[in-house]
Amino acid sequence: MICVSIAQPSRRFALIDIINARGRCDFLEICLDRFVRRPSFTELFRAWNRPIIISCRRPRDGGQWKGDEDSRLALLHKAAAANADYVEIELDRVRDFRPENGAKLIVSHTDFDKNPSNLRQIWLQACENGADVVKLVLPNIALEEARRAIQILKEASRPTIIVARDEAGLMFSILGKRFGSPWAYAALEPGMESIPGMICVDDLRGALVIDDFGPKNQMVGVLGGQQEQLLAARILNQGFREGLLPIRAIPVTMGDNPEKFLRTAKRLPIQGILPSLEQRKLFAAHADHLDDIDPLNGSVDLLESSKGGWTGHDVMSKAIKRAFEKAFAERFPVENPIVGRPIIVLGSNSLAVSLALTLSRVGAEVSVVTKARDDLREIEGVISGGIYTLEEASDLTADALVRCTDEVKDLPAETVSKAGIAADFSNYPFATHRLHEFREEGGIVVDPIEIHHRVLLSVVQAYTGIKPNPDDVADSMAEWESDPAHPSLVE
Repeated sequence: MICVSIAQPSRRFALIDIINARGRCDFLEICLDRFVRRPSFTELFRAWNRPIIISCRRPRDGGQWKGDEDSRLALLHKAAAANADYVEIELDRVRDFRPENGAKLIVSHTDFDKNPSNLRQIWLQACENGADVVKLVLPNIALEEARRAIQILKEASRPTIIVARDEAGLMFSILGKRFGSPWAYAALEPGMESIPGMICVDDLRGALVIDDFGPKNQMVGVLGGQQEQLLAARILNQGFREGLLPIRAIPVTMGDNPEKFLRTAKRLPIQGILPSLEQRKLFAAHADHLDDIDPLNGSVDLLESSKGGWTGHDVMSKAIKRAFEKAFAERFPVENPIVGRPIIVLGSNSLAVSLALTLSRVGAEVSVVTKARDDLREIEGVISGGIYTLEEASDLTADALVRCTDEVKDLPAETVSKAGIAADFSNYPFATHRLHEFREEGGIVVDPIEIHHRVLLSVVQAYTGIKPNPDDVADSMAEWESDPAHPSLVE
């Protein structure tokens, strides 16, 4: 189930949100600390015919209450007397509060500064003080730091919810459902979050398919920024559902200990990990086995769990090859159109290396432009066109320009004007205005999202054995783009 938090400053805006929440969630939480004036409980409760949670948080617990403590407790008592279904009270104040009219008690503990080492004792204290539901609010912790919290979820004999700030909030929304939490919290729309990083209800249902996620589901963890995670989860979960597999993609976070992260993931169990673009080399170094990966490339896009450990796969190189062959076939309608064609790759990150190696090995004349040649010494003898600094690149011309980072700012205008094909991966997997403008001027574009799609569809096929229908993915992307909260895929 999903609980949408209403965190508005007035009864008028709160009532509008309550109306808009109808049919989109199972519970409402009304955050009294956000109100400028005391609301009418009768009016608010009449507008919603499903369970309502009342909270009134202190600033130290992430709330905005400005009054004294006696007034806060009195307001919560009044909400209970007005037939609130649940009232949330902090563990350190629960002895001063006993709800009326059968209202159930959510006993919460918040710690935004650290991941408590005594989390089990805190949970037990909440239970001993009459909690009908225990709610633990944590800082932005990584998966490898979440062992104690996950163990509590697994073993809880009383309904337990774990909420976390920022990126970890997404992760715990789904892990909670996997391990038996009664509901997950969500915002109604972007900008309406009651805690930083809270996911919107439509993404929780659409991308993360929380409604059909349960204790029997296996998991694939997706790393990266929140919007990148949600986009990947949407495509992967659509494919897993169509393949009738009990696997779901979930957002996960990692700190600075990849070995511990992988051990924790394996114990959950998480069946696979999709690294972010910046983590591809890191995870290749921590894989137990590498499946047919170019040692010079040394990057993985998927780690699969097996009895022998973690096996790393490079699916992006194939996606790069197909996307560029398609673009060159459009520009040069001849047999093997990419062979012998000059391509300039800008940057020195792992994607630049993958692109340069992949395109060189299909016959293109690839030159790499970087700030420092020493960054790419290991591939210098393999790249067909050579490696250059920006100062050395003034005489280069190319049929295609590929920007991988913003470290190399500008090539000579003449070089840019002669290129008929362009790709810009500096905001991968999303497009940039530069790429959009190039397309508007009649150039042929290799979309980063197209390569990202191919990577994700290959992951789905690896697990399901079924090749996903690209038209279904296009429909899913159209739905994604229709939401103004999501980054544009084309500009």
